[in-house]
Amino acid sequence: MNRGRRLLMGALAIILLASCTGRETPTADIRQPTVAPTATTQPTEKAAESATVSPVNTATSIPTNIPTKSASASPEVTQISPYVSYYHLLPPGQYLIYKAPSSLGAKFNVISLDGSFERTFVDGIESQLVTFTRDGKRMAVLSGETMETSQLIVYDLVENTNWSFEAEDCYESSFSPGGTKVAVGCPRADYGWGINIFSLEDQTITLLTNWLDLHINGGRPSWSPNGEWVAYLRFLLPSDNPDKNGFYITRTSCLNNPGTCEEQTEGPFLSGETLYSQDTFITWSPDSRFLAVNKGVNVNNVQIVDIQTGEERTLISPNDFGAVVSIAWSPDGQWLAFGKGTGDSEGGWIDIYLISPWTGGTILLKQQGGIVYGWFTVPQPFAPGDTYAITEAGANLNLRASPSLDAAILAKLQPGDTITILEGPVQADGYEWWKMRTTDGVEGWAANIPEWYEKQ
Repeated sequence: MNRGRRLLMGALAIILLASCTGRETPTADIRQPTVAPTATTQPTEKAAESATVSPVNTATSIPTNIPTKSASASPEVTQISPYVSYYHLLPPGQYLIYKAPSSLGAKFNVISLDGSFERTFVDGIESQLVTFTRDGKRMAVLSGETMETSQLIVYDLVENTNWSFEAEDCYESSFSPGGTKVAVGCPRADYGWGINIFSLEDQTITLLTNWLDLHINGGRPSWSPNGEWVAYLRFLLPSDNPDKNGFYITRTSCLNNPGTCEEQTEGPFLSGETLYSQDTFITWSPDSRFLAVNKGVNVNNVQIVDIQTGEERTLISPNDFGAVVSIAWSPDGQWLAFGKGTGDSEGGWIDIYLISPWTGGTILLKQQGGIVYGWFTVPQPFAPGDTYAITEAGANLNLRASPSLDAAILAKLQPGDTITILEGPVQADGYEWWKMRTTDGVEGWAANIPEWYEKQ
């Protein structure tokens, strides 16, 4: 049964238990408070590179974040045999990737945060086992003649290059932040699963975890945006030791000495009576502090876990939406996108919603959309000497001493403030950073999220 049908039909749930704490994170550059809010309160401080989260509590409200130039600005289309990429047709903005029902063809579409821009992103993909980098420029496909995969192929959608690995019966994958490594759940030769790390740089494969009892689709690996962790699901079948069940995170620094990976693993997370299925997904907040997970008998519940404090809270309850078939956290940290089955199993339709992780306010983004696969950002085309004004969406933009989430905050920019681009970009902590100067003469670094800037 392919992934699309499984997501619509639901899956048998398996009892899991879990809990834990995680690392201390620096002040971050996404919309998250220093103390985790409840699902009904607005964060009092956004430790963000932008900061103002507009509470949205109706399905008819529309976010103000929009792409800033016409999609016809670039006519380029990239042919990546056997696929076609339309990356070059995308204006700056945050985009959600979703897989349209198979009845509409083998294509992945993108839609902008406000729903005003939508088009085909990659065409010709029959496989459901696909993942994308956070900049949208690379795509990993697990493919074979049937759902039993035989190869992992990584395509660069901009440079028209690819890498291939043998990956027999592997299932689900996740890119490292720079797109140079892929975490993949693969079966052991004897029993159980392991999380393998495929390196595009040196064509090596390193074992990150090696659980005899890792069963759900290879553990659903999910690489944190800061690159420090890979999260995955582990459970026992039958559950003879439920204290070991749940989500784990393993430090990727152990790849330098793979024999230490087990001791650099933390978990399990999400304690208590918890149900998971093969339709459970993990998504990280952009600052790598929070994990959001869909679970429940009919995957109708979404919980958020703070890996720094171990605090967990319910964002979506079982009676709120019904089946939540996929989830993905937006690059600016303001939204979780999720798919909701419509009950039209023949058409394969899934409605796409946005929900605020902090207030619980929801938006119906796309009726009859598809399975959510992730977000990516097409940044503003900054160049030294350019002048931009900060928008309402970029309120409290952190200007930092260096291009890092750990760097000191020199100023918090407000809507209407004007900056001049000095140099860049630098890729760090999952963001594209540029050095800029304010009209007051303060020079520092800020992340390039397109909706936070307006060209002057």
